[in-house]
Amino acid sequence: MITGGSDNAYLALLALFGFLPFWAFRTWKGVEKYFVMLSSFATITYIAGLIHNHMGNRVEILEGVFSVVIRSRLLVFAVAGLWLLTVILYVIEAAAKERIYKLGKLPVYIWTVLAAVIILAVGYVLYDAMQADMQISMEASRDMFILMMTGEHKEVWSGDWLWMIIKMNLHGMKRFLVMDRKRLVL
Repeated sequence: MITGGSDNAYLALLALFGFLPFWAFRTWKGVEKYFVMLSSFATITYIAGLIHNHMGNRVEILEGVFSVVIRSRLLVFAVAGLWLLTVILYVIEAAAKERIYKLGKLPVYIWTVLAAVIILAVGYVLYDAMQADMQISMEASRDMFILMMTGEHKEVWSGDWLWMIIKMNLHGMKRFLVMDRKRLVL
């Protein structure tokens, strides 16, 4: 899971850390255990990044989101912050005159609102990306139709084009890969 070689690993971690609070945040012990687990996972990720950076040619390569996370300079602060929060939770429980068993429904409601905001934000980002991709596909389809019907590309009205225009995304920049009888033009 930590190597990031599979999308299923991300989905499993999302399910674990995203849905566990609906059950764990009902009791103080559940909150403590959740943050111990989250802090431990962050620490393991940080240590895996250290190992990868120092012995990258002798260990399995980290890919995907994990490769981005381990390169972040903020990871060490996130790990320290999570452990600090975990210690604070245990100190609060130890300092309480009475044992804290139930928290009520407020932490679960807060987590529900936070999860809903995150789900809506991710949904909007995916929708926006899909709309942009759809527009590019529509433009490419229109260009291909014009080329097939007229034999000419809509932007260059000469008879020098062979038969195909493929719209590609190269290094984040929109370009046309155009083939004619004499040359390949980027």
